[in-house]
Amino acid sequence: MTLDVTATAYTGLGPGPHDIVVSGIERKQAKAGGDYMRWEFTDAEGNTGSANTSADLTPGNKTGRWYSALTGRVVEVGKNYSLAECIGKPGSIFIELNAEGYPKVISVTARTVKPKKVTPALEAEAQLHDDTPLSGKVDDGLPF
Repeated sequence: MTLDVTATAYTGLGPGPHDIVVSGIERKQAKAGGDYMRWEFTDAEGNTGSANTSADLTPGNKTGRWYSALTGRVVEVGKNYSLAECIGKPGSIFIELNAEGYPKVISVTARTVKPKKVTPALEAEAQLHDDTPLSGKVDDGLPF
């Protein structure tokens, strides 16, 4: 049996702010008993991070605050919610290193995805061949 290994680069999210997408949420069982939720986050480069929260959802706990931030819905006592609504949602997280030097997600906030500016195909084609837009309007240099 060989004990040779190849060193690889750390692909996790380091300390600081990160724009992410919630890539997964899974219910896990703690060694000491009881359940918790494992949240997975992925940035645009494919780097990942994770955090644990309570399996209970209350208006004031981390699970409830993150759910509200990502969905825009207020958590109300007595109502049922699906954490699956958070999967695929864009957000921003802030990571600090804990006392042992491991990354810890401190906060999760909503992030609005900025729409990309798209030039209609016919307009783009016209601009390649002519400086005059398809609308026929010509810039005469007047401010109105």
